[in-house]
Amino acid sequence: MLGILIGIAAVVLTVGLGLGSQQEVGARISALGSNLLIVSPGSSTTTGGGTTTGGGTGGGGGGGPVDPAWPPTTGQAAMEAFGDCMTLSDWIESGMPLIATQIAEYQNNNVPCYSCHQSGTEGSMALPDPNGADAAADVEAAFEQMRYMYSSFGLIRWSVNLEDGSYKDIAPSYRLRDKGTGQTNHPTYELNAANLAALDQWYALSRARFDAGPCDPAAPGDPPAP
Repeated sequence: MLGILIGIAAVVLTVGLGLGSQQEVGARISALGSNLLIVSPGSSTTTGGGTTTGGGTGGGGGGGPVDPAWPPTTGQAAMEAFGDCMTLSDWIESGMPLIATQIAEYQNNNVPCYSCHQSGTEGSMALPDPNGADAAADVEAAFEQMRYMYSSFGLIRWSVNLEDGSYKDIAPSYRLRDKGTGQTNHPTYELNAANLAALDQWYALSRARFDAGPCDPAAPGDPPAP
């Protein structure tokens, strides 16, 4: 009988200690606030305030830590690296801001693209009026948004090796060209020759920087000093 009582007391004590520890841990986690903390290989830390990845560059996360290797070995790392190599001067000199003036047919009216895309949200295209009152600031803000995922999918994409699905290369996505073909509910348009040439020229300039090596995101487009 004594042995049974001792056994019951031991079980009660063990459960009580476990619940006490659980409550203490829960209280400490709650005290951290509403931010989310995710720990994964590569020392990637995600909080409610943004993403910081050990060894990589910031901006436009999605799918895991940025691969610090060069050349990039994952699609996400390549998208980030390409964004680092984009420059505002290439964007403007190639004529990319003028694509916002492309005319599309919307509800039987011909309207410029900037009438709907004056300011894009994350993941969408930002095409502000290049002749607006605040054109310089609007164009620069749009450029910064378009540099990284997911908005950058409107400009570039990555391809994969069919054998194993691994990253292969970066290529133009031509979404600006194909969006108006009528295959979706988007207003229809045919990207004119000047805008298509601007898109190709911008990609060629940015691709040359990307191929030259990793670019410093603090000075986008400039390869690091040897």
